[in-house]
Amino acid sequence: MTGMDFGVGRSDALARARDFSDSARIPDQRDREGGKATTARRLWEALGQARNEQQPLTQARLEDAVFGFYLPRARALADQIAQDNDRDARGRAAELGLARAVLGWQPEDPEGFERFLRASIASELRNTERRRATRGTGSATRPGAGTSGSGKFKPQQ
Repeated sequence: MTGMDFGVGRSDALARARDFSDSARIPDQRDREGGKATTARRLWEALGQARNEQQPLTQARLEDAVFGFYLPRARALADQIAQDNDRDARGRAAELGLARAVLGWQPEDPEGFERFLRASIASELRNTERRRATRGTGSATRPGAGTSGSGKFKPQQ
């Protein structure tokens, strides 16, 4: 083991040791006390606590848990919003929109998150359409794009 390896392992161990608290417990999705609303509230409260206590490992685990909790809803929202028949594009937009919504949502209260999620997914769907439109006309915007030419460039004057 080199000194460098020891330092890396030691810093990882210290980070793990600092990153234990009550917020490390991820609420179970099958919450028996109040269903999905209670589970969502507990997830957001735990995530807020991990963010406030600056616990990066716990925060990442809880962000993943929140993502997994809302993923079925995000996919359903993308299906409702999209006018596109491309199921893969809808799925990507749902996942990217959800990821951005989870990272961007700061309150510990889930109230209003679904509206925020819907807006984020709609934005991703619009971006997907723009990228698709740009891809289709990309070669028309640059002369000689996509062709093998002499390699000489003549700037327009």
